[in-house]
Amino acid sequence: MFDAGPAVTIGIPNYQRPDGLARCLASLTAQLYRNIRIVVADDCSPDPRVRDVMTQAAARDARITCIHHSANKGMFANFWHLLENATTPYFMWSSNDDYWDPRFVARMVGLLEANPRAALACGGIRHFTSDGVSSTIYSPARFTSTGDRQRDLERFLREPEILGKSHPLYGLYRTDELREAARSLGFGAHDRWSEDVIMVFSMICRHDTVAIGEPFLYKRRPEGMEFAPRHFAADFGVASRHFREYTEGLMAACATAEQRALVRRVMWQRRAYKILVTSWRKPLMRKLAAM
Repeated sequence: MFDAGPAVTIGIPNYQRPDGLARCLASLTAQLYRNIRIVVADDCSPDPRVRDVMTQAAARDARITCIHHSANKGMFANFWHLLENATTPYFMWSSNDDYWDPRFVARMVGLLEANPRAALACGGIRHFTSDGVSSTIYSPARFTSTGDRQRDLERFLREPEILGKSHPLYGLYRTDELREAARSLGFGAHDRWSEDVIMVFSMICRHDTVAIGEPFLYKRRPEGMEFAPRHFAADFGVASRHFREYTEGLMAACATAEQRALVRRVMWQRRAYKILVTSWRKPLMRKLAAM
């Protein structure tokens, strides 16, 4: 039985990770909002178990469509392929090793229906490993639009990347608005550092966002990766070797000259801060600790 209302395409750009993909698909087919289409685009995975997982899942649920690329496209090209071919009013991406609360799609569709000016809706995120689920909730609620777009953009630009400002990429979008924002920066044609952040920034440049803190997405965290972002935010800014192409991507994402001027100003300040302050802070602290 399909619910009445707008339909949603869920695109999964897949490479390897058959176990994670199986878990991801199980959580998506269990969504309470039933009017969905799930498209898995496998980027030429060498592991034969990936095809088995896809074939078996599609046999169980007719809403799943499987695509097998004959050659590896690259991660963001695969992301774009899924978006470019979506035909439903709403669209979302899912990483192949994450899993979702069954209420996610229904809740996000409800948020967008209630906020016709918004083109992106997202909820909170928790990390998980084989040892369990983190108690920390990464809330994107701070990115909810305030009505002052320049202020919203400046806050987004100034926040260190380690605090999770790429997470809204895994929200629910109005498809046409997302395609417009993606085309503006040539999404899919680059493998720039933080291309996911640039994509989110492009949406915020053009459209309103509505976000809530309640966790709906569980993202896999690499084993052994331990960090407390609130402690290290000052030192985990943009990597120097990536700074220029990252800034160029943000500039391409802008919709107005005023937004481009904001990017130039804020990113120049961030670069200066990194060079003058954080570039020596950690080496100095290590040296003092060794004394």
